[in-house]
Amino acid sequence: YKLDMNASGDEVIMEQLPGGWTKRSVQRRKEPSRWDTTLCTPNNVKIRSRIALIRYISEKQIVIDPRVINFEQPFSKTDSNIKSLNEGRFITEVK
Repeated sequence: YKLDMNASGDEVIMEQLPGGWTKRSVQRRKEPSRWDTTLCTPNNVKIRSRIALIRYISEKQIVIDPRVINFEQPFSKTDSNIKSLNEGRFITEVK
């Protein structure tokens, strides 16, 4: 990943994901423990929610690994393969 600052002075983390996807996470100023994440597809389509991602992969008939291409916050990785109930639900929805 690459750590940077945007023009507003917000902390931004850019991650290159497999298949040409990228993940951009911006730390919230008023809630520093929270991040706003946007996924960018290989075709530069910006996706801002889990529901939009599920709709996109369904419409385009794309297979992704939901453990890699997801909206998990930066630095929230744990030793578990599934980090949260939301991620578990997302993995089930993608399959």
